[in-house]
Amino acid sequence: MLTGATGFLGSHLLLELLSTADRVTVLVRDDPHAALHRLGRALAGAGAGRELLGALRVRVLPVQVELQAPRLGLSKHAHRQLAYGVRQIWHSAALTAMTADADTLLEVNLHGTQRILELADAAPAARLFHVSTAYVCGARSGTVAEDGLAETDRFRNAYEASKYRAERHVRGWSARTGRTATVFRPSVLVSRRPRRPRGPRHPLSVLAAGLRLWAEQTDLPAAVRIVGSPHATANLLPVEYAARAMAEVGALPPGRPLESYHVVHPHETPLPVVLEAMERSCPGLSLSLASSPARLGPADRAFAALTAGFHHYGGMEARFDRTRLDSMTAGIEPPPPISADYVQRALALEPPPPGPISPKGLTP
Repeated sequence: MLTGATGFLGSHLLLELLSTADRVTVLVRDDPHAALHRLGRALAGAGAGRELLGALRVRVLPVQVELQAPRLGLSKHAHRQLAYGVRQIWHSAALTAMTADADTLLEVNLHGTQRILELADAAPAARLFHVSTAYVCGARSGTVAEDGLAETDRFRNAYEASKYRAERHVRGWSARTGRTATVFRPSVLVSRRPRRPRGPRHPLSVLAAGLRLWAEQTDLPAAVRIVGSPHATANLLPVEYAARAMAEVGALPPGRPLESYHVVHPHETPLPVVLEAMERSCPGLSLSLASSPARLGPADRAFAALTAGFHHYGGMEARFDRTRLDSMTAGIEPPPPISADYVQRALALEPPPPGPISPKGLTP
């Protein structure tokens, strides 16, 4: 069973799960007919072949739910039927918009997770897989351990805080019930694969939409400053690798009741590489770094407001340990370092929208 199957990561996870499972149940917010169309678009964007897409109605069972509602909005009987016989629950659905308000993020990311834990309670044989984020570490620097979840209240935005609280609930549930839970913490997932019309976006495509909107409203050339450090990095990871690594871990028996994995790139991408790609993607844009928000002018702040929360990470200097992931995915070759060419291509693939652009993110 999978949530978030029409999202960017979720569609790639669904593709991986269907490579070994005859049928996968997906929890969706649309009616099943509309959901199958969205699933088809998402899977096509993830690289699914014609044979799988043609068999979608047989291989995928969409069940309409309300993720934040008690019992997922289902009757007691329907909720029991949904949980009956489930062996794996993959919770990938999330609101990833960096600029969303705190209440909305908590409603989806925390309360939605609580509802999935209730479903797991009703499915005693099920193993839970929870997709968190590497950025539950908050505004830390240095090396972030893969095991455990350090206490912190220092976050760059409400998105990180909501995912932190959701992971704490998963950990508490596992400790309280003795049930198996596997936590995946992906970094910034990206892809060079062309995005299908109305298909799921990834963070760089959201950034690209913001860049396009900024360029439409600005007389170019223009110089912009963002708060950051020349030593800062971004951990960008191809989503295809992330989904395969998660599926690989999911196919192995758990070593202990609660495990967590940093699904991250082994090589950090230097911030200057990302800035170079942004400049290439938006001719006339010149980016430089400012040491503090006090040094930003109105034009700089307008740029930050339109680039989907990118400015929150200009000073990121954390490194993510992935020792446990390496030990469990030894047969999968890690991706090469991310280059400016890769980032530029990912940014350039966002097609012009048919209407007004909203750079506020997405809800998988």
